[in-house]
Amino acid sequence: MTGLVKRVSIREALHEPRLLGTSLPGDSWKPWRILLIALMGEELSDAERVIYQQFTGRPHEPGFIPAEFFAVAGRRSGKTRAAGTLAGYVATLVDHSAYLATSERATIPVMAASTVQAQKAFQACMVLEESPLLSKQIETSNSETIRLKTRCDIEVRPANHRTIRGITSPLAIADEVAFYFTDGQNTDSQILDAVRPSLQSGNHSGPLVCISSRMPSAANCMTPSRTITGRQATLM
Repeated sequence: MTGLVKRVSIREALHEPRLLGTSLPGDSWKPWRILLIALMGEELSDAERVIYQQFTGRPHEPGFIPAEFFAVAGRRSGKTRAAGTLAGYVATLVDHSAYLATSERATIPVMAASTVQAQKAFQACMVLEESPLLSKQIETSNSETIRLKTRCDIEVRPANHRTIRGITSPLAIADEVAFYFTDGQNTDSQILDAVRPSLQSGNHSGPLVCISSRMPSAANCMTPSRTITGRQATLM
């Protein structure tokens, strides 16, 4: 099993205006840029590492793409746009042919507890339309799907353990995961357990990214497993 094969590093993509350089610009977005660079297994500078430690409590970036990443951040903190930028990067600047079978397409699901919230999270993925180069990779788009020439689709998906199965994913985003149900027939644990195999199938492995504002009773948001299939989970 291999990780994601990048055509361009995320550091370069976030710096280059023709790619994603206008998605998270300026000093106010610097912490999120640093976290995304670390999340994609890339090395940080000494100055960036100080900021990384400030937000994660960890002295050093992982140096690999972790199986899971949990970010607990306040409202209006930019977490949804950061996740949308990551989805745009993975969808367009990762070589999906390295793990897809002939005629198969990859799917990046953007999940949320409600359709309204999922649509808001999905809109953050439209950063691709702002990119002079990456916008050319959009084959078609509507309110639920961005179909790309890279053989990858970004899709709004309901947070439902019955319907999230059967896809091949280089990345999955669970938005406001702290507000998923914790009891009943469609719990947070069931949803995340259902999507995990799609990220670890065949000869590829991709991260599960869970972002949320804080809700004290949310078990999945607050207590991720520290070791998952041999790769560390990062809690912010």
